[in-house]
Amino acid sequence: TVEEPTTEEPTAEETTTEEPTTEFDTSVYDGILNEYKKAKQMYDEGTYDENYNRSLCNDMCVLYVDLCYVYSDIIGDSDKELIVATAGNEDFPEPAIINIWKSENGEVEPLFEDRSFGYRNGLVLCENNLLYIWQHCSAFSTFYSHYSLSSDSDKPVFVEGLYDDYYYNMDKDGYDYRYFRYNVDTYGDSPEENRNEITKEEYDASLAKYVPITDFDWQPLN
Repeated sequence: TVEEPTTEEPTAEETTTEEPTTEFDTSVYDGILNEYKKAKQMYDEGTYDENYNRSLCNDMCVLYVDLCYVYSDIIGDSDKELIVATAGNEDFPEPAIINIWKSENGEVEPLFEDRSFGYRNGLVLCENNLLYIWQHCSAFSTFYSHYSLSSDSDKPVFVEGLYDDYYYNMDKDGYDYRYFRYNVDTYGDSPEENRNEITKEEYDASLAKYVPITDFDWQPLN
């Protein structure tokens, strides 16, 4: 007798097909990039317009250098954000980020809706989904607002504020530094209960947790 050939039913694992992945369409940011090009052109031509989009940067004076940009998924949700920076020059060789833009259901908006950057402040993206905003409070003092980024939140989550205060020390009859950790993301007019004085060693250890990302593949914005 000849045995009938048997056929095995495919398992569920074998019949499952992978969902095709969709590449994020960065053209959603074309309008914002064109706005930067227009602002840069106005600055170069000396046609300063007080009504320009101030969310691009907080002062057109930062446009004296060229601009660059990069797309990167900094939040971890597979969508890419647009990062715009001033290109480096002889005085400041590293690009300085002047804003980060995200897309929500096709609508483009700044990562920080109520802030603008460029002159005396800026953003620094760090490893492990962290970033900080630096703000020069004086020629010698800087406030750092630190945030975490996560796909679980549509906004950056505040972690801590750090401030190095250059002040006149009456005991030493001279200027000195003192250091604070804040539980709010701005130093201006903050009540005393929103900050704690810390040692320089504690201050330096906290800053060291935020390691800037330096390997972005910046593209010139021409």
